[in-house]
Amino acid sequence: MYWKTFLIYFLLIEALSIKFCVILSCLMYVLVMKGYFDINNKLSSAKAFDYPFKHIVIENFLPEELYLQAEGIYSDDFFIKKFGDLKNKGSNVAASFNLLSDPEIIEYGLENYNETFQMLKFFKTKELHKTLYKLFGDSLIEIYKNGTNFKNFSSDYYPLLNMDENGNNEFGSESDLSIDTSIKCAINTPSFGNPKSVRDIHIDNPVKLFNSLIYFRLKEDDYSGGDLILYRFKRNKIKLHNRVYASHKDCKISKVIPYKRNTLVLFINSLNSLHGVVERANVPLVRRYINISGSFRFNQFEVSKYQDKKKNLLNQIDGIKKKFDKRIFLSNKN
Repeated sequence: MYWKTFLIYFLLIEALSIKFCVILSCLMYVLVMKGYFDINNKLSSAKAFDYPFKHIVIENFLPEELYLQAEGIYSDDFFIKKFGDLKNKGSNVAASFNLLSDPEIIEYGLENYNETFQMLKFFKTKELHKTLYKLFGDSLIEIYKNGTNFKNFSSDYYPLLNMDENGNNEFGSESDLSIDTSIKCAINTPSFGNPKSVRDIHIDNPVKLFNSLIYFRLKEDDYSGGDLILYRFKRNKIKLHNRVYASHKDCKISKVIPYKRNTLVLFINSLNSLHGVVERANVPLVRRYINISGSFRFNQFEVSKYQDKKKNLLNQIDGIKKKFDKRIFLSNKN
């Protein structure tokens, strides 16, 4: 009697083992055929650069199948409408919409571009911040301390970061461990006339922790311009105007990152994180990229004491003059 019971249990276990192996094999097959993408490993295995400021560059960032799916967003009428009327945007200006804030966009994206939206969701997780720490080390701790206004912040506190849009003040009313992540589908409109940069030399808003770009350059785009330039201050002297902008005379080009298909660039924002975009002229094509950034509730550095007062005054005078000239033009037109 006992040996029959034992035999039944034995055969049942064997059957379950075979079934498990079959399921596992099928799962592995699907993952391989679907081009499973370990984004965490892809980012954490990148080479981290400290000069001229902390950044990484990853070419061929996405598997080809995933890249082509993500690129499809730019030819989908549902998403194209979100850019608005591009004809009235002007020459070589930025236009964008948020991919992971509007419920309608999220629902449509998950239904039609599921793998792409799942990939992008990683940037809204605590795992990303652990990965940034692996890449750039203890130097980030001071940045998080300032940005969260939580002076006891250490690497142990990464799991406590709040990735929701609501604030998290459980460590005191003066601190906030929240990170606001923005993920935008973006373009720069075609450029006509004289060479123009979509944005001149600048650092990002002091509340920003990191900024990242994934390029989706068109295959037929063989025009010059649109590359990302990393700068450094001459003689290491920080000099800004209009809060976050810097003059060409005070900066020196350190590195040029080509505007190249399927390339990811990510950098940590700081007083030294100077960057700009190479001018484009007479380019009838858009410049395409997904822009991902993370921001604190508080400034992680201050810019007030580095302002060029003379330059700011000249800019104010120039701004008043332009407004006056516009009024004269409109009055003469009428």
